[in-house]
Amino acid sequence: DTVAYHDLIPGTQYTVAGELMRASDSTGTGITGSTTFTPTTADDTVTVTFTVPSGFAGQSLVAFQSLYTGNTGTGTPIAVHQDINDTAQTVTLEHKPKRPEHPGGGKPHTGNGTTQPDAGSILAQTGGAVPIALTGAGVLALLAGVIMVAMRRRTRG
Repeated sequence: DTVAYHDLIPGTQYTVAGELMRASDSTGTGITGSTTFTPTTADDTVTVTFTVPSGFAGQSLVAFQSLYTGNTGTGTPIAVHQDINDTAQTVTLEHKPKRPEHPGGGKPHTGNGTTQPDAGSILAQTGGAVPIALTGAGVLALLAGVIMVAMRRRTRG
């Protein structure tokens, strides 16, 4: 979370401490973060990092922060930002997409380095059987080309 501050005293140490709250009911999550810093200017920003564990997928969380003088996030705050409806402070955690068991919808490897695709697979299949008619047509076309080249050489020579 990036926290903007204004009118702080440069050279004085401050701590921003916060907690992520559930947007649905304003209850705390226990997910906290804090940053201690010493500003060089009166107005700037500082980053507070929150590490969200698993189990919060699909929820919207809102960062609440308090600013304290000194190197601990305790005592009486000199500034507080706690607005459950602040969309700029809200993050929605998406569900992690499930990874397919076998990419492309194919069945497991057969042991010879190939996979057997499902009927609905959209991936191209390589190494499949070529119809005999197609193979025969290719061989005939190649033979016809060789015969034509040989006949041309005879008529020139």
